[in-house]
Amino acid sequence: MKGEGRRVRQLSEGKPLPDQMLRLYADILNGMTIIRPFVEKHQADAVADLDKLTNGVAKILTTLQQPEGHFPFPDLRGKNIRFGDMINKQLKAGAVVVKDGWLVTADPDGGSQFDTGVCGTALLLAGQLNGNETCKQAGLRGADWALTQKCCANFNYNAFSVSLLAQAFRVSGESKYLDGSLKKFRVGVAPGQAPNGRWMDAHNARTVYHRIILQGLGDLMFALPKDRQDERAELDRVLQPAIKALLDEFDAMGQTVEALPELQTLAAVYPDDTRLKTAVLAMAGHVIAKCTDGQQVKLGSAVAQLAAVVRVKP
Repeated sequence: MKGEGRRVRQLSEGKPLPDQMLRLYADILNGMTIIRPFVEKHQADAVADLDKLTNGVAKILTTLQQPEGHFPFPDLRGKNIRFGDMINKQLKAGAVVVKDGWLVTADPDGGSQFDTGVCGTALLLAGQLNGNETCKQAGLRGADWALTQKCCANFNYNAFSVSLLAQAFRVSGESKYLDGSLKKFRVGVAPGQAPNGRWMDAHNARTVYHRIILQGLGDLMFALPKDRQDERAELDRVLQPAIKALLDEFDAMGQTVEALPELQTLAAVYPDDTRLKTAVLAMAGHVIAKCTDGQQVKLGSAVAQLAAVVRVKP
């Protein structure tokens, strides 16, 4: 927060940064939610500034959320080649609508599950921590939208909805969210797993997307009640080889992605897995190392990744 003073002030006032996807604000909100109990305990004089930033970022998300419940994507034509081309094609096909610098219609290819998943989850967790009903209801609106969406061909897009719906169940206790999360797992995630624990298509076989899928599976397992033994066994059959595939890669090549909060969730699900415990400690060290050049502290990792270091117990 000290190193990003100008941007922090702007965000604390509820003013978006230019040309940013909403997933950035979700990451910041997650980081603030993770670290707040520790700030309250160890640096109480910083709580007011942290809460101001949390409220400002939450305001940005809730203001931009669409009436249907999904979150929009910035109009990046002329600013980003990949996304600009994608938006031009969708506009030419009449598939999307741009308004005030945002694509306000849901991505016809299922991509809105990404931003809605991460933004909705961040709002749910922030609302739960702070007792903020506005955040909670915005997150549940995102979950209600996710319930209506068909699974798409991209497994990691579906995994974002698995996470969101699992968190909505944890916050609300409403069975429709757990049922929806399980359905998306069964239809939109599990069928794509290959025998080696990865996902079968070249896109989702990449580690960065494998991590997203693992996050969805971990969130669902964490939310599943202990007495749902059949569903837990069903999920375990997919989770175990997926975890092994990631940890085998780490052993062979070093830690190829940042995934500290995700590994922490998995370690909570499997508390006796010593490989997961070792990976959490190594990942925390990796994140810390990226956030200093030996002379000064810098924001070298995503906010939520860095914040999660405070939860690590050697």
